[in-house]
Amino acid sequence: MNKRYILLAAILVFAVVATPVSAFTAKKLVLTVQENGDADINFNYQLTWPEKFAYTLIPNKEQIIQSALNSKFPSTTVDAIRITKASTDFTVREFATISTTETPAATTYRTPAISLTDAGDLLNAYPLIAQILSPDFSPDVTIVQFPHGQKYTYDDATEIPALTHIITK
Repeated sequence: MNKRYILLAAILVFAVVATPVSAFTAKKLVLTVQENGDADINFNYQLTWPEKFAYTLIPNKEQIIQSALNSKFPSTTVDAIRITKASTDFTVREFATISTTETPAATTYRTPAISLTDAGDLLNAYPLIAQILSPDFSPDVTIVQFPHGQKYTYDDATEIPALTHIITK
């Protein structure tokens, strides 16, 4: 009887591993630029059941993300990483370049262009994870939010253009 359960479990594990890789569904990406130029990033997604299973098997997810981001963007400081089955949140320090003028009194925020397809490249450093997960990082909606409420919204974007936002005082 026990051999039957072991065989059934082995078949189930094989079925999960042999299941064709399907990308998770990227739902919403929100980049909130703070007054100091830091950006709080919230990425919401929906995992398939094999991805949820794989999620539980991957240890130290935050460290993997931190290491991948540090290797791809060594001059960028990323912290406060939090990963769940439905979202990833982190902060990018000095994301926007800030300049001020006296006359007229204004603060200008400049953000870099971002290619969301580059995010998939981060997985290449982790072949086992890349084999299990094949994500599409272009969310249904992307929002870039600046201090004082100004928002830029993009639908199904694979790239976010560099933005310049001026706040007059």
